[in-house]
Amino acid sequence: MAKSSLEKLSEKARDSLAIEAQLNDKFEAEIIEFFSKSIGIDEADYKAINFVSMLIFFCEKNIEKVCADFIKRGAIVVTPQVNGMMEYAFEELTFTQKINIYEKLLKKYFSENKKLIKGASFYREINAIRNKIFHCKFKDIRYRKKYAITEYETRKMLLEDMIKAHGIELPKDRKSARELAAQEYKRKK
Repeated sequence: MAKSSLEKLSEKARDSLAIEAQLNDKFEAEIIEFFSKSIGIDEADYKAINFVSMLIFFCEKNIEKVCADFIKRGAIVVTPQVNGMMEYAFEELTFTQKINIYEKLLKKYFSENKKLIKGASFYREINAIRNKIFHCKFKDIRYRKKYAITEYETRKMLLEDMIKAHGIELPKDRKSARELAAQEYKRKK
């Protein structure tokens, strides 16, 4: 049976995507090899650094969003001109400075919400990990001083903790990444 032009086009697109995926994998392998030779990181370090970078981007954007919400809700009264200037100023702040502002706003307006307050401490821990990475101290980076950041289960735990830091409850009927990471930690001892 002859293939329609749509089927032929679909096959070509699939083949093209497969080739692109192979090129991307090869390019990523070359990047890892380059960094391995130049600064001594391996594939696990590379993946952990990428993961933490994305986590940091998410956390920073969330802090900015929460602070902007405070302004929109009138918790902080500003004129439109000051609001624009605050947005610009907020972009110029360091992650630590953003965490400080976030924490102060939470303590002032949500002091009874312990989950949100605890979430700010999560941001501080992420910032400590970030500082180690960006100061080239990525060997033996640990989350909660115990779990290697290069381990998949630790990254799952970080993701779960980030979700909890935003006040979202995870299902109780599944084994948490924390339990899995603790098992892995004990197994390796």
